Amino acid sequence: MNDNKTPKMGVGLDEYAKSEVFPEDENPKEKIVELAKLIYDRNLTDSSGGNISCLSDGRIYISPRYIGEVYKFQLTTDLIITMNTDAEVVEGDPDKVTREGSLHFSIYKRFPAVKAVIHTHSRNSVVLSSLGIDILPNTEIFKHLLGPDPVEICDEVGPATDLLSETIVDRLQRRESNLNKYGAAVMIPNHGLIVAARNLNYAFCILETVDASAFIQMQKMLLKR
Repeated sequence: MNDNKTPKMGVGLDEYAKSEVFPEDENPKEKIVELAKLIYDRNLTDSSGGNISCLSDGRIYISPRYIGEVYKFQLTTDLIITMNTDAEVVEGDPDKVTREGSLHFSIYKRFPAVKAVIHTHSRNSVVLSSLGIDILPNTEIFKHLLGPDPVEICDEVGPATDLLSETIVDRLQRRESNLNKYGAAVMIPNHGLIVAARNLNYAFCILETVDASAFIQMQKMLLKR
């Protein structure tokens, strides 16, 4: 076959990665609303919580507190809170800022390439994290987006604390070269996933890719018994 006509896996993703302007930059609130529903509908989180944010034009847009418990991930744009990089609310209800917002800010502060953060309680990933098992690169798209290394589990510390933020940032630093291209993920023991990426589309793609890889890994473990 002519090499010029041979499809190359990931070419679209690679071309997209070269861009510095992404579609969601124009309507970050609408994109968060869209992905919140998609994450919930695709069973990538549960009703006990999670959060989504993105950084655009010096503003951080973040989902409200109780996104699962109260809103069941069915958001509207007026519920999205807008903050400046000093963590001050410039639009929205300050009382609805998620307690895990400090984690998002810590990631943005440390990694300039990161423009989106998603935290979920993804069930397949939680199973492996509760057993202390890293998620292996079980699919081609996992290897393309995240490289050959597994998604690691961070140390178990208190939820929504400065120590947790430091722990997550430490783990992400090990994947900084990948963060600069697509993104990276870290598991929180018995809790869920943190995904940091160059934009919201990548963040969602990595989220689903990692949890799918966790499911495949569990199936392989069962079949090998």
